[in-house]
Amino acid sequence: MNFIIAENLKLIRSTNGYSLSLVSEGTGITKSTLSRIENGKSPITVDHLDSLTSFYNIDIKLLFIKIKNENKREYINLLEKIKRTPIENVSIEMLRKFV
Repeated sequence: MNFIIAENLKLIRSTNGYSLSLVSEGTGITKSTLSRIENGKSPITVDHLDSLTSFYNIDIKLLFIKIKNENKREYINLLEKIKRTPIENVSIEMLRKFV
């Protein structure tokens, strides 16, 4: 499960064009810890999850979805759409094709 979260965090950060420094400043998590988390070399804590989902303005459930390689671009588009959608309007059907 940690690998799925790590892969998604790296994907979200890179597609937003954010550096580790920027995310570190916005979350209070050190750059080295962020790098280890994104590379699956360090476990992620609940506090880290909370800080990162707040920073990226995403629902935590999005981090637990295993994304098929061919759907990564669509997943990024979905994240953008979800950012503009009240969370109560986000359905599992929106996410189903990525699982």
